[in-house]
Amino acid sequence: MSSKQQAQPREIVFENGYERMKEIGARLDSGDVTVAEMCDLYAEGKGLGRALMEYLDEREGELQEIDEGRNLPRFKVVATSGEPPEDQAPAAAAPPAQDEIPF
Repeated sequence: MSSKQQAQPREIVFENGYERMKEIGARLDSGDVTVAEMCDLYAEGKGLGRALMEYLDEREGELQEIDEGRNLPRFKVVATSGEPPEDQAPAAAAPPAQDEIPF
């Protein structure tokens, strides 16, 4: 094992890892890097890319369950503050006269 490999993986939030990948790409694209820095950045990007893909693969299973309607949060829609509850709704109004607009 080289001195750069770690026994324990570094923890990183997905969004931060993605931003770091973009920084690495921009730095490598700049052409203003030494061979040693290029190798270090490439190794970091490769390891980070693998971790990000593994994370997305795990989330894909969760999304599949959601699409299939499993493990969804439950909701109950209620009247807004200005509407009376269904059991206290006002009686229907008389139909409009022939010459009245119904709205």
